[in-house]
Amino acid sequence: MKSYTASDYLQATTSESLINLTMTGDNTWSSERFTLTTTVAKIDNGIMITPTLQYSGECDRYLEAIEIINIKLPHNALRFLRFGLNMPGDPVRFGSIDKNGLHPPAIPLDNSFYTENDTRHLLSNSSLLAFATMDRKQLTLIGNSTFKVSEGTIILSCDKTTGQMQLIYKAKLDGLRITNDFRKNLDPIVIITGDDLNSLLEQWANHTATQIIPLIPATTPTGWNDWQYYRNEKTQEDVLDSAEVIAELKSQGYPLDFVQVDGGFCMHLSEWSMPRSSFSDGIRALSQKVTGMGLKFGLWLAPYIQNLETKVVKGHPEWLLLDKNGKPVKMPNSNVGPSSLIDYSLDESLEWLCELVKMFVNDWQVTWIKLDGPNYALYRLGRLRNPSMTITEMLIRSFEVIREAAGPDVLVEGEGMMGLALGRVDMHRVQTDNHPKWYQNNQKSQPYAPQVYGKELIMAFMHNRWWCNHRENIILRNNPSELVAEQTGDGNSVEQIFSEPEFRTQLTASALSPGGLLLTDPLKDLQRYEERMTWISKLLPVYPKAAQIIDQFPDQRYASLYRTQVNDDFTIIGMTNWSEQIQDFTVPLTDNDEYYLFSFFDRKNLGIVSGKLTVKGLTAHDSKLLALRRKTGQPQLLSTDMHLMQGAVDIGKCEFSDNMLTIEVVHFKQDDAKLYLVAAGKKISEITTDAKRWTVDDFDPEFPILRFEGNAPMTKIKIHWA
Repeated sequence: MKSYTASDYLQATTSESLINLTMTGDNTWSSERFTLTTTVAKIDNGIMITPTLQYSGECDRYLEAIEIINIKLPHNALRFLRFGLNMPGDPVRFGSIDKNGLHPPAIPLDNSFYTENDTRHLLSNSSLLAFATMDRKQLTLIGNSTFKVSEGTIILSCDKTTGQMQLIYKAKLDGLRITNDFRKNLDPIVIITGDDLNSLLEQWANHTATQIIPLIPATTPTGWNDWQYYRNEKTQEDVLDSAEVIAELKSQGYPLDFVQVDGGFCMHLSEWSMPRSSFSDGIRALSQKVTGMGLKFGLWLAPYIQNLETKVVKGHPEWLLLDKNGKPVKMPNSNVGPSSLIDYSLDESLEWLCELVKMFVNDWQVTWIKLDGPNYALYRLGRLRNPSMTITEMLIRSFEVIREAAGPDVLVEGEGMMGLALGRVDMHRVQTDNHPKWYQNNQKSQPYAPQVYGKELIMAFMHNRWWCNHRENIILRNNPSELVAEQTGDGNSVEQIFSEPEFRTQLTASALSPGGLLLTDPLKDLQRYEERMTWISKLLPVYPKAAQIIDQFPDQRYASLYRTQVNDDFTIIGMTNWSEQIQDFTVPLTDNDEYYLFSFFDRKNLGIVSGKLTVKGLTAHDSKLLALRRKTGQPQLLSTDMHLMQGAVDIGKCEFSDNMLTIEVVHFKQDDAKLYLVAAGKKISEITTDAKRWTVDDFDPEFPILRFEGNAPMTKIKIHWA
């Protein structure tokens, strides 16, 4: 570990020049005016480095960034897990790097973080990086600890000729003004090592969550959102149509509470107090109608970028972010059209933001604020009007104002910078928008669905540690939206739809990476497709425990194998084929006991496995959800058809005693349910139950199926065996 604190020199970047700081003592680096000192403390499996920066110059300087670590690593090739903690759309991927570049090779998606020059390959990361030796035996994780000053930028690079690896960690300070006798504590850096990636990720998440109290909802928020079908073109009638279905489902016991209106409800897409003509009754009236149905009302808010036609941009040019020439930054294209950015380093703009949130909460009775943005890349197009703070510090001010104005009873969902949102939002998007497509613009060189679900699964470890993860939506329809168009290879503009294998992959990701879940289809239309509508009950309630990665640091971009350990005797295995070919998969088991294996989508018992399980012939883009139950030698439950987690949330008590298997079914939908059983050489002699009706399919006497109509919320079943 000491090698990480032994950089020969570090660089500071000011607005005018590069400045070299050389090591002048233990954990001290100096130039003529700058001094960086670090303290090093031991933590479990690693160290925490806390840097302090001092400046003794006679004139003001504007500091862009400073390195804290710059060392050579004793490797000529490494495996890596590149994290996307910058934004929900910031790519995540596995791979390896050596003198020949990235493996698998970089694709257009990687251009945001992978570059190369004449001598080196450069892989940049925001806040967190994990890497391993090629044999996967030595794992290292390096990441930020507090996110108070900067998110932290980590660069892993490799010399094209020698293969020499280099690691740089620097704090971006965004033109921070420093004056004589300046002193600032920067964010600590955590470095931990081990041999299991899941353990390292969980340790880092737990460590960072102790630096500020996380906000985690008591129950997982669920409901409906309009975005993935309607985009900006919905009407108040569209919202109310689906709200009626949500209210009807809730009356039937479905755990659905929220109706959330996304972008497009107001003029200029960001004139918050002025609804469009399609919402002519006003947002307050819409909120009252939704809450009158027994539901809660949510609303989209993006206060960081504002359309040039809005009152705040026209009336307060002094609040706008300035470029290097002193003129307001203007973006010709954004999700609210031609726009500028609000500079929240000013107290006056913060006051406007506070009143805006209070209008949402007090006047419109909004109980879930979908907070879109901010984005470092956009703010780094300009300079803060108050340069005494970094962009991170400026954004923290805005998050704290939103949190205080919203109050403790309103859910605040983050969709922007992740690190600074910790402790300030209840939920956070961890991946980019879900769409019913596998490729971007129908180009195989630009996979889209793997980017969404692959990241969602990798980021699952943050759920209930930093906040409630939010996957935002689940798409169940099998027809395209007329309002969402995408260019295809033949020049037409249509929305793609899921193939059946791709649909199963979406469902698998949603089961294994828990968090907030919103339906997003026009529900009155969806009701006409019973086979898709039934998936709602199989997704809910959301199981709270996240899956762990089995195939750590794989040769492909995303891990294919995940494990959710429900209890000592019951495991859910997720298996996804990200490739374009049929593949076989093998999963090592943690012991040599015998287990029954059941495939949920196939509704099929796959027999008994021991030591490992092998699945052959998994279709391209397809997934399987497998229930693995330890063989007891007595009659036992194998699986259910009520929920993707196959008994983890839909079964309460389940025990065998005195030749009787007692099962309590606790799912809200039991009108036509199945329990898949193991007879263990015995035969059902009697069933006593309060179910309305039941029958046994014992075509295969060793694996009988009990089909029943229960009494939700609980049905008691006692199966007697001869």
